Amino acid sequence: MQKYKYLFDMKNTILTSQALLPDWNEAKNSIFPILSPYKTSKNKLMALKNQDILCMFVSSQVKMFLACFYNGKIIPLSQQLLAQWAITASAVHLAVEENMRRIAQNTRLKKCNNGWFDYYSVQAELPVFNAALLFYKPFQFALQQKFGESFCAVAPELTCGIVFDRKHAQLYAKAMRDDVHLTYECSSKSLSTELLEISSYGVVPLVD
Repeated sequence: MQKYKYLFDMKNTILTSQALLPDWNEAKNSIFPILSPYKTSKNKLMALKNQDILCMFVSSQVKMFLACFYNGKIIPLSQQLLAQWAITASAVHLAVEENMRRIAQNTRLKKCNNGWFDYYSVQAELPVFNAALLFYKPFQFALQQKFGESFCAVAPELTCGIVFDRKHAQLYAKAMRDDVHLTYECSSKSLSTELLEISSYGVVPLVD
């Protein structure tokens, strides 16, 4: 993970110059998802939302972009760049899966409580992936082995992913909601105030 230490600094410059693009054999090992809030000006990645970027909604408030991290810079992926590499979108997604697999295998869950409400904090080796892992299918499957078919999650900021048992969802408003909103409002890397239910059927917002 030493080669990805620059991912800790999310002030990376966003590049669009193809002259700085590495070849595919080098780039494929450094392609990762980036989460970005959909309706906020706090995150400068929002400037990308009208460009030709490979992206998708992962919740009602969060988009996921794919980007290559090269020499400490962020290169958002586009169909134009894929054509320059002469590869398909499937090749990109396979690279992302492999890169995220390496991140996930070095990630642990830290049990926490606020006195009476138990929850778990996602602890990736690189904190920038703490929230992104919640939307990575194999990691979701691993969480299902612990919590059951469905579980709850919140990701108020880029480096914060929290999960807990679905049966405790009714306690969330009293136990954690205010803290989640405070984290979201005070963070320079805020993502979402949604309480999410994650299952094999997908990601469903419950409340915000």
